[in-house]
Amino acid sequence: MGMQSRNNLGRLVVGLLLGILCAGVAAAGAQTAVVPLLGPSGLAFDGSGGVYVAEAGRHVVDRFDPATGKFVVVAGNGTEGFSGDGGVATSAELDGPQGVALDGAGNLYIADVRNQRVRRVDAGKGLISTVAGSGVAGFSGDQGAATAARLSQPVAVALDGAGNLFVADAGNHRVRRVVLATGVISTVAGNGTEGDAGDGGAATAASLDAPGGLAVDGLGNLWIADTHNHRVRKVVLATGVIEAGADGVGLPKGMSVDAAGNVYVADAAGHRVLRVMGGVATVVAGTGAEGFAGDGGAAGAALLDGPGATGVSPAGLVTLADTRNERVRQVDGAGVIRTLAGVGPVGALSLSGPAVVQYGVGTPVVASAAGATGSVTFYDVTGGTPVALGTVDGGGAAGLSTLLGVGNHTVTAVYGGDGNFLGSMSASLSEVVNPVSGVTADFALNPTSATQAVVGGASAAFGFGVAVTNGSLSGPIVLAATGLPTGATASFNPALIPPGGAVTSFTLTILTVKKAAVAPVRAAAVLLGMWVVWLPFGWRRRGRGRIMGLMVGLGLLAGCGDRVTSLATSSTGTVNYPITVTGTSTTASGAVLVHTAVVTLTVQ
Repeated sequence: MGMQSRNNLGRLVVGLLLGILCAGVAAAGAQTAVVPLLGPSGLAFDGSGGVYVAEAGRHVVDRFDPATGKFVVVAGNGTEGFSGDGGVATSAELDGPQGVALDGAGNLYIADVRNQRVRRVDAGKGLISTVAGSGVAGFSGDQGAATAARLSQPVAVALDGAGNLFVADAGNHRVRRVVLATGVISTVAGNGTEGDAGDGGAATAASLDAPGGLAVDGLGNLWIADTHNHRVRKVVLATGVIEAGADGVGLPKGMSVDAAGNVYVADAAGHRVLRVMGGVATVVAGTGAEGFAGDGGAAGAALLDGPGATGVSPAGLVTLADTRNERVRQVDGAGVIRTLAGVGPVGALSLSGPAVVQYGVGTPVVASAAGATGSVTFYDVTGGTPVALGTVDGGGAAGLSTLLGVGNHTVTAVYGGDGNFLGSMSASLSEVVNPVSGVTADFALNPTSATQAVVGGASAAFGFGVAVTNGSLSGPIVLAATGLPTGATASFNPALIPPGGAVTSFTLTILTVKKAAVAPVRAAAVLLGMWVVWLPFGWRRRGRGRIMGLMVGLGLLAGCGDRVTSLATSSTGTVNYPITVTGTSTTASGAVLVHTAVVTLTVQ
């Protein structure tokens, strides 16, 4: 197969996949939250209920409005890097953004992790700027300008009501504070030494280990997800003393606080969201098992996968970034969980099977997409047309059994996606199907309705059975119909009979055309033309009597126009058409098989 042919075929399959995906989005209607997210790692709500989502894998921050379904990018152009300060935020480059926070004026703060910066998007003009971090990884700058200080992996941010921005400086094992009015940075927790020590003493003398989440409650307490110490800790900002909040948390990350002072933390390793209150952590969502399940049911029975952040909506609903499930999910007031945004990871589709098989034996090709449901269309790439349609179930397998004919094949498969997974296309698989020796297959076409009578302009349907004998055919049965009435069209369903014996019947539909309505008009038009040509002469030479006679004859001919036709008719005005249906296929040895069946179409 030439390069041009391969390119065209690739476009065909990719085009089909895109068509399936677009159809799925169109069917969703206003649910524009059904868009792919890539590594959602930070959440924040504005006062109107809009949720901001940091997509670390796509290097953007989005805003989704659950009330209207509007989903827009508010920062980042999708290119990994650093650029754009002083310009429009959507034209800027980010690098792995994670934590996000909003102040009372609607300004957005972004932990631009791999750029070693915290950046702000102005609520009024949408312009982006750096508020902390020089862009060079390290530790320096306390008591000086925050934009000249060095940070190391700033993964989370939080704000209090007094104009302070807190930054989880994970690589420096510290939490730092920027006074936004002055731009001065300082350390509020952590001595820079990786470890777990200092509870009950000054927070700046305590040891932390890669803090990964922050939240500030209404009482002026700073909550810290001390990630690699598997703890939640609290700093009383009024005194600067650090205390234990909750122990035994798998891998605490993004945090949030509700109006009642409940602290929520995403446990990425435990695949849960926990509520911390009074030193006790209780489960809000997740069983602790890794996976995706449970939408529409109790949040405590749902499966999560590496949640990285939490948030609380203005209505008090706990929301989580289910990071490796590529979703934002929310728990309602009744404790029921649902997906708020995202469609899950790509349903990675793979093909497997032996390189050589005997025709009709075993399952040569199997497609799998673990955990996914929905349709899989198999393609024989040499022909570019689907040769089978299977279903990927929860077990993740759909088989293409005896539907490949004898010969060399290159097979690929397209997965259309479902409510949980995006569609995908598999890599190709080479398959050689050998003939079965000593067997000569054959087939017959058997009409189940030999005669149909219709009025011109109506359609007639003929049913046929397909009987395959002496084994299996190596190729499809290609169907054709001849002897149709003039202007009629024929179609078969299915268009051809695939090999393998799965399809044992088909329908021929013939759409006829009206004859009676056409002939009188034509006859009248011809005679009228003759009369117009003859009129000047007839008026002078023949007199009015002959003109009137001609007009009467014209009327009679027009009234009987249904008999003016080029088709042979019976005494009852009907026409019988013998329709020959031909089926063509091949045997395993390559011999061509041709069989016919005749039905009768009567057009009245």
